[in-house]
Amino acid sequence: MRPFHHPLKSFAIICLLALAACAGPDQPVDQPDTATLPPEAAPTATQPTSEPLTICLGQEPNTLFPYGRLNDAARMVLQAVYDGPIDELDYQYMPAVLEELPAFENGGVRVEPVVVQAGDRVVSEDGSPIALGSSAVIRPSGCAGGDCVLVYENGEVVMDQLVVTFRLKAGLTWSDGTPLTAGDSVYAHRINANPINAASQFHIQRTVSYQALDELTIVWTGLPGFVSADYLENFWLPVPEHAWSELDPFGLGETSLSALTPMGWGAYVIENWEAGQEISLRSNPNYFRASEGLPLHDELIFRFVGQDGPENLARLQSGECDLLGPDTGLESIADELIGLGEAGEIQTAFAQSDQWWHLDFGIQHIDYTDGYNQGLGDRPNYFEDVRVRQAFAQCINRQALLEQFAWGQGSVMDSYLPPNHPLSTDQTPSYTYDSQAAGIVLETVGWIIGEDGVRVSQGVAGVLDGTRFEIGYLAADTVQDQTMVNMIAADLQACGIQVTVETQPAETLFANGPTGPIFGRQFDLAQFAWPLQSQPACYLYLSEAIPGDDLDEHSFGWGGWNATGWQNLEFDLACKTARNSLPGDVSYVDDHQNAQSIFAENLPVIPLFADVAIVAGRADLCGLDFDDTAGAIWNVESLGFGEYCP
Repeated sequence: MRPFHHPLKSFAIICLLALAACAGPDQPVDQPDTATLPPEAAPTATQPTSEPLTICLGQEPNTLFPYGRLNDAARMVLQAVYDGPIDELDYQYMPAVLEELPAFENGGVRVEPVVVQAGDRVVSEDGSPIALGSSAVIRPSGCAGGDCVLVYENGEVVMDQLVVTFRLKAGLTWSDGTPLTAGDSVYAHRINANPINAASQFHIQRTVSYQALDELTIVWTGLPGFVSADYLENFWLPVPEHAWSELDPFGLGETSLSALTPMGWGAYVIENWEAGQEISLRSNPNYFRASEGLPLHDELIFRFVGQDGPENLARLQSGECDLLGPDTGLESIADELIGLGEAGEIQTAFAQSDQWWHLDFGIQHIDYTDGYNQGLGDRPNYFEDVRVRQAFAQCINRQALLEQFAWGQGSVMDSYLPPNHPLSTDQTPSYTYDSQAAGIVLETVGWIIGEDGVRVSQGVAGVLDGTRFEIGYLAADTVQDQTMVNMIAADLQACGIQVTVETQPAETLFANGPTGPIFGRQFDLAQFAWPLQSQPACYLYLSEAIPGDDLDEHSFGWGGWNATGWQNLEFDLACKTARNSLPGDVSYVDDHQNAQSIFAENLPVIPLFADVAIVAGRADLCGLDFDDTAGAIWNVESLGFGEYCP
């Protein structure tokens, strides 16, 4: 199940970078010790009860209301209640309850020219929904790049409007046997549009209409100017209108029927939620894949066990847990788990996590706002020369970081995409660890090794001769951050760079500018992680996203997220062209790979690696397919053990 992704977020998602939860409160909504489905909504399993499959989670869901602010545990539980509606495996989409994925080739995706005028709702060039007015910057029809935008004055303009048609599979039913219809998805759209509900309003704000043409067909129409490769996100996860329509729409997030025991069409039906302990489910006899013998188990239990890795391993070995989820603290015992897996005593599986680490250069320090003059006290312009940034990449043993923090799984990154992403390219510049070669480059620029082993400037453009290469290095005060900082700082010092490390609490480090050191552009080097998204996140490094107080120059003010201050008009054009092209366009892949190549050549940040998550299961567990994008239990209906395996 992949119910909700929010493709464009402000830098407020920094809480993810600090490894803090953005999903809401850690505790579930107020509830009795036991929550059961009403008798009329609780079908009786037709097969004898088998030994339950027990999946252990590190935390308890905060709610199961699908349009609430779900934490990771909630999302995992809901994968058993729903199936799809669209699965995302290895960065590729697959239909679960749709007949097929809408695309240009099958007529499911269309871009239509429409006439707009002053006062009409459109999406501006920077992606914001606006009422069209004087001086608005928009993209006229056919404009994908940044060199064809239009400053609106008055009159009529033709813009592009995206239209997507979704068609459900015939014969789907809710777990109580009621047909699942297009109207249930339209009803979900209305629920999401209710501002009292916590789910993101991003797609709501960019939607003109969401209509059911018949029992199985839905057509989404976007605002003119909103042409996004994430168009599959414009299908709303259906909810049971027949069961919820009589409930108070302003209280859905707090109602037992919708928040504790939501009805689905997937492999399992929620039977009981024992607060602080577990959620038990039983197989759904109306599951549309029941004829395939799925799910493999008639009973499923999600048990909440906390995040003590050694204790949870003991639970796995004793049989209390059949599968330990990725939030159960296994990172602390990864080496032991790998050894047990190699011995055949348990199963272990790895997948890329949802964030990637990078080391940012303070290229345009806040000191340079009124012009650069080192003689008047401005910070030396260490990083203006791209060769220095490239040399730094060669100074750092990123493979050692991968071995230390990702157990050797995955690969070092060369851009903002991992190498296994389908839009990644091996044509981007790559910088292998070679401190000797890096030293030669630095010498060529004019950074000469001094008597004490620290480099000093001699003929470096824009830097006073005799300036020592002494820089600060900012990171969060977590154990992982500090260990990573120490490894990288040691590599840099071996290249003749004097590094002073400073770690700070996340709330201080990632505060808005002008006070926050990173987003106030008051740093030399800064280490943190961004969320890893399915669509390439080139927008992170757009010139317009540089934080600053002059709104004419910094479109997002101090809410900007390109903390490096790097500006490159060629990259801006390539990124915007890529982001305004669609899968199926002739140039879609080339546009994205062109943007990556420009990024990797200029290197405003050094990409490090994507985080890796680990799960562990009993030795005879079958069906485990821990996917980078879908997670550990996307195919929960196929998970089993022993005699219950095919």
